Amino acid sequence: MTNGAGSRQNEPIPDATVARLPVYLRGLVELSDD
Repeated sequence: MTNGAGSRQNEPIPDATVARLPVYLRGLVELSDD
């Protein structure tokens, strides 16, 4: 488990995750606005 997490941290962030970050953050803002 520790090995998998360690190697995963060293990998570059996938483009899909980067593309989803703004959408995720926008959702959080909308929720807190309610």
